[in-house]
Formats: sequence, C-alpha cells, structure tokens
Amino acid sequence: MRNMGFRLAAGSVKTALEQLADLFMDGRKSQRADSEVEKDALYEEIGRLKVELDWLKKKVGLLD
Repeated sequence: MRNMGFRLAAGSVKTALEQLADLFMDGRKSQRADSEVEKDALYEEIGRLKVELDWLKKKVGLLD
C-alpha cells in the first residue's frame, strides 16, 4: 500500500474516537429512556384496566 502523505495528529484521532463513542452511548441511553417511558406507560395502563375490571366485577356482583 502506498503512503499518500496524510498525517493525523494523535489528538485528532483521539477526539474523533471520543465523538464516535459518545454517539453510540447517547443512542443507548436514548433507547433505555424510551424503553423506561414505554414500560411506565404500560404499567399505568395495567393499573387502570385492573381498576376497571374490579369495578365491572363489583357491578355485576362477582366481587364481594
């Protein structure tokens, strides 16, 4: 392979690698945050549905 005469400073390479690492880490954090929000919404929905089911059972006379 022929040397094209490009030179990179160690600091430039380090900065580029750090930026790439940040990009991937931010994506993971965002996915986790989205997952937590979705999970919280699902638990909230489950709670509402349980209350509604209990109310309907009581209304029909299935719960004492």
